[in-house]
Amino acid sequence: IDAILVDSIFLPPLETAVPGKLNKAVDCFGHDIPVIDLSWAVQCIVDMRRLRFDHRSKVDVGALQSSNARQIFTMKRKEDGVRFEVGDIVSVQQKSASRSSHIFARIVSFV
Repeated sequence: IDAILVDSIFLPPLETAVPGKLNKAVDCFGHDIPVIDLSWAVQCIVDMRRLRFDHRSKVDVGALQSSNARQIFTMKRKEDGVRFEVGDIVSVQQKSASRSSHIFARIVSFV
């Protein structure tokens, strides 16, 4: 096995945890086999050649696994019980003395 291909949309911060199947695959095949983002395979098809595994295509599963215990991926507001998760798109109202405006933003992390 040369590599394990994953879609990064199923990994933190867009998901709350590393998928169990990925954890099992890494445990089964060892930590020496690189975990590669699916965009690498797409770029290989576009370029019509196999590209090298570089820092942009590799996913650090060990860092994702260890960071799950320390990071917050969901938060609930006390006043109305609305739950927000990392990856949600929210409307933010910006008020100033002269005008107010709305923007849309994606929650990247909770501090």
